Amino acid sequence: MKINTKMIKYARMIRAFSMTLIGLFLVAGILSSCKKKEAEIPPDTTKTMAPAFSLVSLAGDTVSLDQLNGKVVVLFFLGYSCHYCIESAPEVQSMVANMYASNSNVVVLGLDVWDGGTAQVESFKTETGVTFPLLLNAGITGTAYGTTNDRLVVVDQMGYIRLTGQQAAYKDIDAVKGTVDMLLQ
Repeated sequence: MKINTKMIKYARMIRAFSMTLIGLFLVAGILSSCKKKEAEIPPDTTKTMAPAFSLVSLAGDTVSLDQLNGKVVVLFFLGYSCHYCIESAPEVQSMVANMYASNSNVVVLGLDVWDGGTAQVESFKTETGVTFPLLLNAGITGTAYGTTNDRLVVVDQMGYIRLTGQQAAYKDIDAVKGTVDMLLQ
C-alpha cells in the first residue's frame, strides 16, 4: 500500500490547525473568567480597578489590597512630614477610622508616598495620633493610583475605585463617609 505524502501533509496541517484553535479557545476562556463581567460592575463606578499593592506596615506586617477583598478600603495617601497631611490625619482618624472602627467590613490605611523610613513614619504617627495602619514606601503605589499626598481614595468590596479625592483629605471626609455608607448598604 502506497502512502500519499500530500495526504499526510494535509492531515498534519489540519491537526496543527485544530490544536491551535483549541489552544486559543482555552486561553480566551481563561482570560474571560479572570475579568469581572460588565453586569457585576456597579453602575455608579468609574469602572477602574484599584491597582494592586503589597506594602509593609510600621508593625512589620505585609498588607496587600488582595487580602482586603470583600471589604471597603479607605486609603489616606500621605507624606510623612507634609504639613497638610499632619493637619488632615487627626480628622481622618476621628471622622473616618473611629467612625467605622467597629465595622470589620471597613479598613482604613495610611500610605506614605514620600517613602520615608520607619523612624520618619513613626514620628508622623506619634505627632498625629493616628491608630490605623501606616504603610511604608508607597510612592509607586501613589503614582499607580494617580494621586499625591493628602488625598483619600475609597475602594469597594470588588476592588473598584469608587472615590478619588481631588482636594485636601479633610475636605473630602464627608464624601468619603457618604461613599462608604452607600457601599455598606
